[in-house]
Amino acid sequence: MALGISRQALNVHLKAPGHPPIDDLGAWEVLLAERGRAATSPPKLRDAIARARLAILKETQKRLAAKTKLKPGS
Repeated sequence: MALGISRQALNVHLKAPGHPPIDDLGAWEVLLAERGRAATSPPKLRDAIARARLAILKETQKRLAAKTKLKPGS
């Protein structure tokens, strides 16, 4: 998995029109980056995105907990 995707994902892209030759790794990296594949972004960016998502989930959890406490009859 030099591209960071599964054989199944590669097969899907091979069936789509406009795919590069199978042995052109550089072109495949560009294609996957254009289509938004997670494995093509730098590790630091993926880490920053994960931290931001975690912060959002924590805030959502706090709001839901507060909302549950305010429900009448509980």
